[in-house]
Amino acid sequence: MAHASPGPESHAPQPSPNAARDRPDAVGTVNAVGDRERRANGSLEREVLECLWGADGPRSAGQVRTELGGDLAYTTVMTILSRLHEKDLVEREIEGRTYLYRPTVAAGDLAATRMQEVLAASGDRPAALTKFVAKLTARERASLLDALEARKR
Repeated sequence: MAHASPGPESHAPQPSPNAARDRPDAVGTVNAVGDRERRANGSLEREVLECLWGADGPRSAGQVRTELGGDLAYTTVMTILSRLHEKDLVEREIEGRTYLYRPTVAAGDLAATRMQEVLAASGDRPAALTKFVAKLTARERASLLDALEARKR
């Protein structure tokens, strides 16, 4: 009786079920059990901007990567910086063979712009504002009232 030999595909190396997790350049963080978690949309851009806002001068992609903890691939940081540059949120200058990046907008200004965009997309500004204010803490409401009073002057 002839035995069927396994096909060539049975000898091919199979990818690890954790292949994405095991890649050192995979974007995300590693949780307590070693599984890689994806960052929320936009959170990496926010982290890079926060790094630049907190810096005492322009930063290279390598410096940003180091300040973020170094778990990101250099190319990932470069991609994020390029996207931020395309959105006019950072400017870059060449120094030697590398770009140095600095933010073009303050954190508060960017937050205000994004809040305006969300408000405009809501379709019902008064309802959105009412719900927004209802979720503020007492301290935040006081700050909002102070800002409104200052605008009256």
